[in-house]
Amino acid sequence: MNKNEAGFSYADTMVGITIMMIGMMGLAGTIGASMVRSRQQEQQLRAKQYAVSTMESVMSARDINANGLQNGWDSIGNIGSNIVSGTARGIFLNGEQALKENAGADEVVGTSDDSGNTVSGVSREIIITDVCDPDRPSPGCSPAGTNPIMARKITVKIRYPANPFSGVTASTTKLTETISTVLTRF
Repeated sequence: MNKNEAGFSYADTMVGITIMMIGMMGLAGTIGASMVRSRQQEQQLRAKQYAVSTMESVMSARDINANGLQNGWDSIGNIGSNIVSGTARGIFLNGEQALKENAGADEVVGTSDDSGNTVSGVSREIIITDVCDPDRPSPGCSPAGTNPIMARKITVKIRYPANPFSGVTASTTKLTETISTVLTRF
């Protein structure tokens, strides 16, 4: 056997395998990071969809009469707000609430009759505030006037877990998806 025809030595083979393993570990890390990022984007998109759906429901409550329940403009507020003839007419829950899968009998999400399973680790907050018109002040404005409120600011916040692969616990860091708009009486 000729000396020039010899194969790779054991040391050459080990160096080659080591280099290949380092490359494969880097590739595996990249694939893992891509999977995490993809899952995070999926969760963010789902949170945006929940927020938009909630906003549409709030806006439709102004116009619907579902199952004999009259909503209308005076119902667009958090519970305890929108006093009409001495009665609070706001129907949307105050503070951060667990997100339920279905609207209840009133066909409006974010109210006390929402039903179905709770969406794991996801919560919703609906904040509704009156917008004062300085040219037509209403009782809640400064200075107070006698005109009715014609616009309300609606803010929907959806909170969801930051780590898509962790178990949902009280200590899990949350991300927030927020959308806002101004809804007018007409």
